[in-house]
Amino acid sequence: MSPASRRHAPCPIPVRARSLVWDLGSGTWTCVNVVAEALVWRTVKNPRPRAQPYAFLCRLRKRLTCLFPWNLALLQATHNGRSDCSKAVWPAYSTSRHSLGIYFAVSTTCRYHVPSELGNTKALRPAIEQAVAQVVLKQPFMRVGITGEDSKQPNFVHVAVIDLSAQIRWLEPIEVAAADAVLEKQLAVQLGTRWPDLETRPPWKVTVVPLNARDGHLTALDIVYTFHHAIGDGTSSAIFHKQLLEALSKPAPVPSLSSAGLLTLSEPAVLPPPQEELIKFSISWPFFLRTLWKAFGPDFLKAKPNPVPWTGNHVNLANSFQTNVCLFTLPDATSSALLAAARANATTLTPLYHALALLSFARRLPATTAPNFVHGSSISARRLVDPAVLDTSSQMAVLVTSLIHPDTAAMTSQFRARHGSDLDSLVWQAASAIATSFHDKIASLPRDDVTGLLKWVGDWHAYLRQADGKPHDWTWEVSNLGALKAVGDNGWGITRAVFAQSALMSGPAMTLNLAGVVGGEISGTMTWQEKTVSAELVEGVVSDLAEWSRRLAEEGTLGL
Repeated sequence: MSPASRRHAPCPIPVRARSLVWDLGSGTWTCVNVVAEALVWRTVKNPRPRAQPYAFLCRLRKRLTCLFPWNLALLQATHNGRSDCSKAVWPAYSTSRHSLGIYFAVSTTCRYHVPSELGNTKALRPAIEQAVAQVVLKQPFMRVGITGEDSKQPNFVHVAVIDLSAQIRWLEPIEVAAADAVLEKQLAVQLGTRWPDLETRPPWKVTVVPLNARDGHLTALDIVYTFHHAIGDGTSSAIFHKQLLEALSKPAPVPSLSSAGLLTLSEPAVLPPPQEELIKFSISWPFFLRTLWKAFGPDFLKAKPNPVPWTGNHVNLANSFQTNVCLFTLPDATSSALLAAARANATTLTPLYHALALLSFARRLPATTAPNFVHGSSISARRLVDPAVLDTSSQMAVLVTSLIHPDTAAMTSQFRARHGSDLDSLVWQAASAIATSFHDKIASLPRDDVTGLLKWVGDWHAYLRQADGKPHDWTWEVSNLGALKAVGDNGWGITRAVFAQSALMSGPAMTLNLAGVVGGEISGTMTWQEKTVSAELVEGVVSDLAEWSRRLAEEGTLGL
């Protein structure tokens, strides 16, 4: 039977359920009733031995498709009408966010040490262009555009010719001392701008900023790689820079690259399988029902958190999109000492920055305004993929999940009240507890993870619009890119990495993004929407994070 005939085949769900037409924007009871009817059909009219809910969910989706004209998060790569990739949840989610103006891009900037023989931009331009071309040929997701972002069925499409002169932009040389201020402005613009011409241009860009010493001599390049989240996760940007460093260190001819910068791609990209095919998530009944109730149960029947966590101003999708970026950097010695201190206290960098952020927000906001907070972390799901199916160390993809860290009012009050060594101990205890929750979460995967349920969202646009007027999900999110390889060959190397992403209109009110290089600097960026939280608050928090990191590394105490 063809897919089309299957979609319109008679559906064995009772007639009463068929009449319950569901609009994601307004119907919550309806969804619960439909699922209840399906459960009755499953248990009474078609009893089977007990099994994991995941198998039932597959059958339920087929029956729900009979009821509603949903395309269940289908995302395909096509070329001349041929399908090259089946359904993919994360890209469909990302295209909807871009379409609605909720979230636009991810970006990682690396500072490259330049060989002395290439000490001018005239010689560097063809070298950079050729190296980028080498990376593009290795990465299928860098060779596609996107169509149908406003629809329920977006598609990846083959781009036959990529104009690298349009994808790669060179800025005028600046002094190293001004680099951070320029980078903050560049990131704010790039992360706050929609991708143009998505059907004909791949949604990524490379910006090169030459850095000069005071005498005007070229000393380094800041290379900014920014991309649509549908074609990669944060780790994908690290892979880009790793392969760019390799290509610069060992240049190879690219016959399909013309002197005018046109890269011809005669064959369509064969995209990696999506996350839901690479990772076999299993869902238990209690987790499934809790998640269903949280997402679709009527608000008046849900228990309200007491007290309500502070998450900034409520979501307002009518606001103009304006990402703000604040950057801090820790020098090599400070970074190494901070990592050593974290290890000595049974934690790592991400949990430590959660604890420091909690301390800063608790000290800067009164208890009457912010009795407690809720925050979360992004987690790479690459460790769950069979390397025989996909080499996740070298291939761009979207393979992520998340973990929530709720704070109690009692814990937050302790962060406000304690001082001296008692406060130091409290911060390390909180960081260690968060590290334990990370270990527990990772050990539980791929069981009972919310990403295993995302395929059941049939209309991402409608689902995302439901956040309008509601509180943000989290106060902040921490996303840690990790440490990049620093040393290349033939005089090339990376001395710094800066990770950033768009501030969301919904989701976390702020995002703290961390990155570093092996044996080198650690950097952090905080991004936020203009009308979600005040710049004064965020800049104060970033100042605290930088200063307290230095004190813990160099003095062994917060000094508060």
